[in-house]
This record gives sequence, C-alpha cells and structure tokens, in this order.
Amino acid sequence: MQALIDKALALDSNDPSTNILLGMHNFIAKEYQQAIEYWQRVIDANKQGVNIAALQEAVSEAKTRLGVSSNAPFEQGAIGPQIKVNVSLSADIAKRLAQGEDKIVFVYAIPTDGKRMPLAALKLMASDLPKVVTLSDSNAMSPQSNLSSVSKAHIYAIVSKQGGAGIKPGDFKAEALNISVDSKDAINLIVDRVVE
Repeated sequence: MQALIDKALALDSNDPSTNILLGMHNFIAKEYQQAIEYWQRVIDANKQGVNIAALQEAVSEAKTRLGVSSNAPFEQGAIGPQIKVNVSLSADIAKRLAQGEDKIVFVYAIPTDGKRMPLAALKLMASDLPKVVTLSDSNAMSPQSNLSSVSKAHIYAIVSKQGGAGIKPGDFKAEALNISVDSKDAINLIVDRVVE
C-alpha cells in the first residue's frame, strides 16, 4: 500500500485523492498536525472537482483537537527551509521540445546521502517555463522526509520524455548539487543536458 501511495505522490505530490486519504488516516490515528498538512496541500492546490469547503471544515476540526484556534492561519509551508528555484530551458532544448507535445517537468530535492526519495517535489509542464518555484516542507513526499530533515540537498529539474518520475535515458536535466537548504539565493537551473 505504501508503495502505491509513494508512486501516486511521486507523479503528483498534490494529488487530491491520495492526500485526502492520508489526511483521514492521520486524523483517525490522532496525528492531527500531519492530517492538516495533507489536507492543506489539497486546499492550496485548489483543483477542480475537490470539495474545498469540506476540507476546510476538516482542517478546522483537526486544529480544534490540537488546541489551535481554527481561524489561525496554517503556516506549515512557511516554517522551515524554502528553496527558490528559477527553472528554464536552454535554447537548444527549447527548440527540440517545440517540435513535439508538451512534456512534464519534475523539480525536486533529494538528500546528499545517496537516498533517492525526494524531500520536496513539484510537477510543471515544459510550456510553463521559465518559472520560479519554491521547494519547501509543504511539497514533501512524507512528513518524516522533508527539507527540514537535512542541511544540504541536491536540486534537479528533469524534463521527462515518458512522463514518469525518476531520471531516465533520453530525459533532459539540470542539477545543482550540495545546496544549503537555508540558502536565501534563488538557484538557477537551466535544463541543457540529455540524460545518457
């Protein structure tokens, strides 16, 4: 089950169904803070077909059980490291991509210790670029593995040929290694290399 959840979140960290279920699971387990984090992620994404009002009520109830005023803004994403990443395409890659259909772009941070599970991840489309995005604890794959849990991270931008997560031959990439998670400077990632 966990593998399926990880896969769903790797494809879309804001997937409403997965995050709502994880929120309910944590709420039942009396892990109210984590429940709020999952539900707030869906509220912030504001996707069509999601009952935002019901989720806001659920967040309010979880806050009440935590002893926090239900009107207090939830600042989880504002607490902890925030890495600004300026993602763009090199002229050559932009030209190559212009000839085909729009591609999915993954921007993510991984630990420097060799583990591959992202600490934070976002999904864009190549047509969105150039764009400045922010990696933070609010786009972590799991509350236990986030940017706050490390001091440095490797940052990647991958234009996926097949649309799946991970780096595969034929994908286009940019990377910035050993970046301090407390860095206040925006990281420039120019996607300019083909993965062999």
